Amino acid sequence: MAGARQWLICVSLSAIADISSGIYCGRAFMSEIGDISGMKQDDWKIRLGNALKERDMSAREVSLAAQLNAGYVHSILKTDRDPSVDHLRKVCKALGVSLSYILFGIDLEGDQEETLNLLMSAPAEAREGILKILRGMLQAESQA
Repeated sequence: MAGARQWLICVSLSAIADISSGIYCGRAFMSEIGDISGMKQDDWKIRLGNALKERDMSAREVSLAAQLNAGYVHSILKTDRDPSVDHLRKVCKALGVSLSYILFGIDLEGDQEETLNLLMSAPAEAREGILKILRGMLQAESQA
């Protein structure tokens, strides 16, 4: 019942007009790859497939290593099914590739990706505060 109440108070943010993302308790969350704007539908599938080949791993092997259903990776590669961001993150970890590379073709270095992940995991108010601090630091450096 708690899940049903959650969706009643959510406001859809998805570009694909579904209820896969919304605002809950003042914090936005994103659950579907289709919610990520600017990403071409099949580019991430091509990069994911290439990563499997480069590492000589089967889709089943990666699915199991990511603690998902054995056919999960195969199903997202071969069908129109989009993975949740959380599941794709697990798949990327099992493959040893960055989520940013699979989604956007941009391979961030470890500390950059960690910073981005931490920033995106923080509440909106904290992100705003961190951005203000960083902008202030950069402005002070440029004036010095």
